[in-house]
Amino acid sequence: MSAEEKQNEQTEQKPKRTDKTKTLLFELEYTAVNGRGALYEILKKSMKSRDKDFSTSMFSRYCIQKLPCDFVPELLAAFDIGTRSSDKFLKEIEDSMEKFWKSKTPVLNPGFKDFLKKTKELGFQHIALTSLPKNTAAKLIDNLGLDGEFIKIHSFANEGQPIAGADIWMQAVLAQDGDLGASTGLVSSSKACKAALTADLHCIVTHNEFTAFQDFGGTSEIIENLTDIDVESLIGKFYPPPAP
Repeated sequence: MSAEEKQNEQTEQKPKRTDKTKTLLFELEYTAVNGRGALYEILKKSMKSRDKDFSTSMFSRYCIQKLPCDFVPELLAAFDIGTRSSDKFLKEIEDSMEKFWKSKTPVLNPGFKDFLKKTKELGFQHIALTSLPKNTAAKLIDNLGLDGEFIKIHSFANEGQPIAGADIWMQAVLAQDGDLGASTGLVSSSKACKAALTADLHCIVTHNEFTAFQDFGGTSEIIENLTDIDVESLIGKFYPPPAP
């Protein structure tokens, strides 16, 4: 079933609405915090213990669009590390990342909390898309000092992927009685951008050193970070005032 057919089917199952619920969806691990940066540092440390130099270019090539269970064999092969080390290496990475997400080490990306505050004032509901288990994501949101009562969590931890596909973006919006045409995705990679656009969402890209080189063609807006931006003007591009 195509994304468009799935959207139509899910929409038909929802009661018709006379208003449009504006929704902001964001990638919890990548736009709220720098989860890729944390993973890179953990991998770099593990590689150093094996006398290997690990660069950001290698990280971007092998690691940012797959889960560790999928990229570790390819990564070890690229560094000519025997496959017998694969299980041990994978456990190191997964245990370290799990510890990171459950700790108070993660910090909010600059400007993120203010961005949520201002979009809430503009009438948006908030949905955190995450590949983390829901209870881990809830703990992370609490540790970050975000409004856990207001932010809805949509976990796709059972999907076996670190980045949500178009169907997941649609499901997240419709599960909260949102309107796809009145929804905006805050993303950090070209894969997430393409998925949000395919789901018929507006899309704001905020990239970092690992994704800045990617192709974000078709996106609504690309910003370097969330600091010092006029949120009302930015969002206003997608939601023009009604005609008098």
